[in-house]
Amino acid sequence: MSLRSIVAGWLPEAPPTWDQVIVTALASVSTALTIYESDAVSWVALGGAFAVTVAVAGPVAQSSVGRRLRQRAPRLGRRAVAAGIALFAVGVWVTVRTITVPASVLTALGTGIVFGVAVLVVFQAAYTGTISGWSERRPK
Repeated sequence: MSLRSIVAGWLPEAPPTWDQVIVTALASVSTALTIYESDAVSWVALGGAFAVTVAVAGPVAQSSVGRRLRQRAPRLGRRAVAAGIALFAVGVWVTVRTITVPASVLTALGTGIVFGVAVLVVFQAAYTGTISGWSERRPK
């Protein structure tokens, strides 16, 4: 079974951009160093966040639900998207303040998300066979 058949329908047809590749690489290295230097790591939280990120950004995003959300997103506008992000941040902050969550769990959740995105960017580049903006110089 080839990579192309596994991810068919999961990933966008467009190749990742250099910005996406560079930011993903830097974030992955930074979070890997954080985990490496950490005394306690919640591997369950890391694995769960990784799995949820890959599922939501991969197959779920390309499902009929994901397509409907993408169609409605432009109608929301930037203010609604910014408000949604702000509400999510406030919800996380209130949850952390209300329920005592160990720092190792929070770090592991963030790391799992970053690693999930990194895997999807690598799969997207492998699936499309290129990175947007990468051109081969051919001798004339």
